[in-house]
Amino acid sequence: TYCNYCTDVDLCRDLELASGSAQSDEEGHEARWRCPECAHPYNMAAVEQSLVRRVHNLALGFSQQDLECGKCGQIRADQMMESCPCSGPWTFTVTVAHQRRLLQPFENVARYYRLELLGEAVETAATVLLQG
Repeated sequence: TYCNYCTDVDLCRDLELASGSAQSDEEGHEARWRCPECAHPYNMAAVEQSLVRRVHNLALGFSQQDLECGKCGQIRADQMMESCPCSGPWTFTVTVAHQRRLLQPFENVARYYRLELLGEAVETAATVLLQG
């Protein structure tokens, strides 16, 4: 049973999680991936799925963002307009470079902790960016 202890897990800064010196028990659960209160192992599939969901939400947000005029800053109101009434081009409100910066920590976590599903989700999101 679990204790329902609630804590934030910082995969990038938590020294216990990031240390490579963790011992494994007889079931293969690493000591560093345990609840600090009750010592039960974290459900790693649930942790990874939460991260994958966040990556998917980032990609979805990017693909559904508003476009704005690169000249006057007006938000595109009509999807059929090829250019703004001021003749300016439509540009992303959130840049591809900014979106890549948001995905980078997820890619690093996937690589460091060997989270395959997360790595695939980041690759898919990066493909969405290239198509944007």
